[in-house]
Amino acid sequence: MASLSPNAKQQFFDANGNPLAGGKVYTYAAGTTTPIVTYTDSTGATNNPNPIILDSRGEANIWLTPGTNYKFKLTDASDVQVWVVDNILGPTGAAAGTVTSVAIAAPALFTVSGSPVTSSGTLTLAYSGTALPVANGGTGLTTTPANGELLIGNGTGYTKATLTAGSNVTITNTSGGISIAAAGGGGGVTSVTATSPIASSGGATPNITFNVSPGTSGNVLTSNGSAWTSAASSFSVSPGTSGNVLTSNGSAWTSAAPTSVTTAGAVGTYVYASISATVAFGGSTAGSNLSGAPSGTWRCMVSAGITWSSGDPPVSGIFIRIA
Repeated sequence: MASLSPNAKQQFFDANGNPLAGGKVYTYAAGTTTPIVTYTDSTGATNNPNPIILDSRGEANIWLTPGTNYKFKLTDASDVQVWVVDNILGPTGAAAGTVTSVAIAAPALFTVSGSPVTSSGTLTLAYSGTALPVANGGTGLTTTPANGELLIGNGTGYTKATLTAGSNVTITNTSGGISIAAAGGGGGVTSVTATSPIASSGGATPNITFNVSPGTSGNVLTSNGSAWTSAASSFSVSPGTSGNVLTSNGSAWTSAAPTSVTTAGAVGTYVYASISATVAFGGSTAGSNLSGAPSGTWRCMVSAGITWSSGDPPVSGIFIRIA
């Protein structure tokens, strides 16, 4: 872009606009009456007189010290003042000098070639292949991760690693994806401990399998105090006489004839009796007023299968008093 040329020579005029031939220019430090130097050309090698005497056209070569503030006073040839202007700044031009060397420094992430340039040449900056450190926002790694590899913190940086599958789990690593699935089927329950009945909610009733060898035919599942085992049943009662019932003598189970209706009465007593048509059980297997027995509530334990209601014909059965 072109720029406007400054005045090649300074020209000054009198009050009537005529060139101030023989006029004088006094130069001082700004705000003072202390004379300071000006120059005849741009080299600054030759000083102007102070005051500067104008030629017949009212002109003069006046070059200032760059960055210096001046005060100018203009007079005619007889030293009659025309005007005074203060704080005229000497323009700051481009500093002169010679560049002898140009170099460039860069972090280890880059390589520099062609440095320094002392006369002419090219400076080149390129990636060195060094990993960008974690502290500077990088990963500290320079190799491409395999399918499914993740960046795992190791305390000082990152390690590339894939997920490890646990028991009955499969992991499939693909390009940009990881699939995790359960493997195999279900298992059996080998031990169940509970203080209340086992129940299910919102699904099928659970199947519980005890991992106990069945042992000899006729064995039963029993506890030894710490685990379930298969053992022969210790419950053995001779059937005795036909018509006997299983009853307790207070310490063991025995086979005995049922107590007659007329002598039975305590809660827990078993009787073998016939029910007359006057006994009403209300459609259940429990009722009161067992014929010939003390009052109370009795429950039928053994019967050929009857409909319990008033008016049924007499039947025979084994009954226990429950209340």
